[in-house]
Amino acid sequence: MKEGSIVSVVIGADWNHYYANISRSFPVGQISERAKNAMEAMEEAYITSVENTKPGIKFIQVEREIEKIYKSRNLGDYYITGYTHGVGLLIEEDPITTIVVSHRVMEAKEGMVLAMVHAPLMVPEGAIKKEDTFILNKKLENVTKQNIRKPEN
Repeated sequence: MKEGSIVSVVIGADWNHYYANISRSFPVGQISERAKNAMEAMEEAYITSVENTKPGIKFIQVEREIEKIYKSRNLGDYYITGYTHGVGLLIEEDPITTIVVSHRVMEAKEGMVLAMVHAPLMVPEGAIKKEDTFILNKKLENVTKQNIRKPEN
């Protein structure tokens, strides 16, 4: 790892024969303005995906909103299409919007387990990701939410 790069940590864990994904990206020392912009854009894309992925919505509708975020921040060249994939008995299963183009027009349905935001921004400093696993009910339930405890004084 060199100064100014981004390191992404991706964890695919299993519990009781079911999988879950979580990813985070970390700067190494001082990073470029482009990398800072990309990390902020990824956070915005993550929030957009969580707020907009609901039963009945087509994945492509959310994808278009994420694409607007990246393009508005001049990151369109670093953007990889496909923000979500299913998770369950396999670490990556249907719908796989990152690989199967026809899955992008599928509707999100209650009971789906989805990893979002899957596709990283691939800036020269490294891959930038923020991904959690959600169960889609009437709203999303984050099953990989981190509970970070603050040190006691």
